Amino acid sequence: MIEEHFEVLLKQLAKQQAELEAKEQQLQQLEKENKKLKTNAPRVRKTNNSSIYCVTRKSGKCVYGFTIYDENFKKVRRETFATKAEAEAERRYLLDLRDKNKLSTYMLNQKQTFEDFCEIYMKKAKANFAINTVTAAEGIIKNHLSYFSNMRITKITKNTAQEWSNIYRKRIKPSAFNNSLKLAKAIWNNAISEDCTDLQNPFMNIKPINIKKECKTRDKVRINKQQADLLISTAKEMYNDYTPYIIATAIYTAMREGEILGLMWSDIDFKNNTISIQRQVQKIPKKILKEILQEHPELTEKDLLLTDRLKTEASKDIIPVPTKVITLLKEYRKKVMANENCNDLCFCKPNGLPLIARDFVRYRFEKVLKAAFGDSKYMHFHELRGSCATILHLEGVPSKIIQGLLRHEKLATTEDIYIEVTKTSKEIANYIEAAFTA
Repeated sequence: MIEEHFEVLLKQLAKQQAELEAKEQQLQQLEKENKKLKTNAPRVRKTNNSSIYCVTRKSGKCVYGFTIYDENFKKVRRETFATKAEAEAERRYLLDLRDKNKLSTYMLNQKQTFEDFCEIYMKKAKANFAINTVTAAEGIIKNHLSYFSNMRITKITKNTAQEWSNIYRKRIKPSAFNNSLKLAKAIWNNAISEDCTDLQNPFMNIKPINIKKECKTRDKVRINKQQADLLISTAKEMYNDYTPYIIATAIYTAMREGEILGLMWSDIDFKNNTISIQRQVQKIPKKILKEILQEHPELTEKDLLLTDRLKTEASKDIIPVPTKVITLLKEYRKKVMANENCNDLCFCKPNGLPLIARDFVRYRFEKVLKAAFGDSKYMHFHELRGSCATILHLEGVPSKIIQGLLRHEKLATTEDIYIEVTKTSKEIANYIEAAFTA
């Protein structure tokens, strides 16, 4: 009897244990479902919107404050008001911004400084611009825009920007001021494009110094076709190297100096008389060049000097060139074929490294100018580009075509800066005579 009774008890105990385990499983399942419901449930905005509270500081001073949440459910606490009315006015203003989904941006603006904007801009610049451009921008930020460094962007108004302008117009050279103003505008516009602020650019209404009228120290030099031929022939007489061919390429193609020095033989289509502009030799100070090479031993000096980042997006293009240039480049190519180090770059040093623009101007171009015109400072090398534009203009080539050759984004740049015609020009006299003669 006892054994039978014991077996019955064991069966009842096993049944109860099974029921308990089933209930535990059901409870676990309910907990999981409850968690899912909490996770997927819509978030409810916490609102302390009606409560203005008073806080007593350690000094015993009483200030008023409030707490609200922005459109992203982030807490916004303000405790700096001397009266309850001031706190209430600020609270209503912030709530109005929240209703327009602008409160989070407004609070971000309160924290950011101009230095933050500079860091955002320089990060983008280092990824997209040439090293010399980045170095120049860093120098401008350090020397000329430090006026705004630790200033919160909400404090930089049109009046603040104008105060800076009034000071630095007198303190630095006009070209340096214009470059600083241009960079300040670019830094702020970049912050707007990156959604870092919705504040208007305070620098936009500041006008650059008109250097042409106020600070022009010398007239632009534009040589004619006869002077161009004289310059090339003089260079040929003086040097049996790349010198006359670089000068000729500049005169007849209007390419920039860095683009000419970065030209490779594969860029030249000798059959169709075209040149593909793909890269340039950039200016890098020797100190910075050494530092980069030490940090990146896998790179070479040639890798750093040659860059495919040109002045503008429109700079990369295929341009038509006259037969005279193609003939001269073929002539020069025969000369350099014996040098294995120069089989890729058209113009390079004997060791195969790219030529440095400032060295070429100082030790070659200026000596040719002295021999041809009696003055080593007769003109800047870049003025050969303007001379090409002026020669084409006087030959009746439309400005729009010249703009395409020079690869300018704006026609005004071509017409106002590069095309230079004197009032006594014989060509202009001929045009006027033809226009008014029946």
